[in-house]
Amino acid sequence: MKQLALSMIRTPSCVAGAGIGVHSLATKAGDTTKLFINGKFVKSQTSEWINVRNPATQYVVTQVPKSMQKELDELAHRAELVFKSWQHMSILMWQHKMLDL
Repeated sequence: MKQLALSMIRTPSCVAGAGIGVHSLATKAGDTTKLFINGKFVKSQTSEWINVRNPATQYVVTQVPKSMQKELDELAHRAELVFKSWQHMSILMWQHKMLDL
């Protein structure tokens, strides 16, 4: 049944035709997405959030942080460090690293 429900998320007409309440597919109020910094999920210190909506239903799926400048600077710094360690790797090695995440 779970697979069936997930396959129906793709088209709003299927959801409506199946008699499933669209609201049951939305996330709980207050769900937020954390920043991924240095291999860890970190809660943002921001007080401003951006709603991410399901385009088919317009329900809010999650909220992402409108990151603060210091968070963006930290992300850029970490990305630069990672790039320096990865720049001489082959694309195949990059792929393996990304799949390990």
